[in-house]
Amino acid sequence: MQIINGVKCRTRVESLSHIIERAKKNKIGIEHGKGDDDSCQYLFKSGNNCGVGSLFDKNQLKWLKKQGLNDSSISYVAQGFVGKKNIETVTGMTLKELVHIQALHDHADNGQEARARLTAYCEEELSKLNQPT
Repeated sequence: MQIINGVKCRTRVESLSHIIERAKKNKIGIEHGKGDDDSCQYLFKSGNNCGVGSLFDKNQLKWLKKQGLNDSSISYVAQGFVGKKNIETVTGMTLKELVHIQALHDHADNGQEARARLTAYCEEELSKLNQPT
């Protein structure tokens, strides 16, 4: 991970690996009994994240929440507030891929399914890059 203008930035490989790691620790998706709302959010009350939200640091997540963007699409956040280039630099991923990751999470019926979908996608992408999972 490198730091650009004080912001931690991941490569695509680092981001894919990070999503897998967070999913395996059950830190992606809602956590029942912890006050989490069923809607997708970058940061849930339990401290869990959506797939894209797991790529942001605590300060970035707090900023999104303060701006009222905690449940907004990544396209809306990137194009209307943060900038496409900034989002892509921080995550190492294209906006198109981030939208896909958000859709995988959003269209899952529950947290377990979201984690499984995200893990499968990220592992497949890493295998295309010949990276260990």
